[in-house]
Amino acid sequence: MKKFSKIIGIALLSLTIFSCSDDNNNTPAQQTITDIAVANPDLSILVTALTRTNLAGTLDGSGQYTVFAPTNAAFTTFFTSLGANVTVN
Repeated sequence: MKKFSKIIGIALLSLTIFSCSDDNNNTPAQQTITDIAVANPDLSILVTALTRTNLAGTLDGSGQYTVFAPTNAAFTTFFTSLGANVTVN
């Protein structure tokens, strides 16, 4: 009986050690501000503005930035307030 208990103990210990492997290293890649804006269709005017002003590359850099991103609706309201035919272009 002692031999059987030792075998069971070793089996449980082995199972515990090998089942706790660290295979959960699925860290998501860090997204840039431009990546986040491109992925959101409601920020397409912002993406156009960033591209036209060459700021997309800057925001892809390694610095820390905070962007208050207006939606397409906010841009459209702003452009309308400026007059007819005003666009991001």
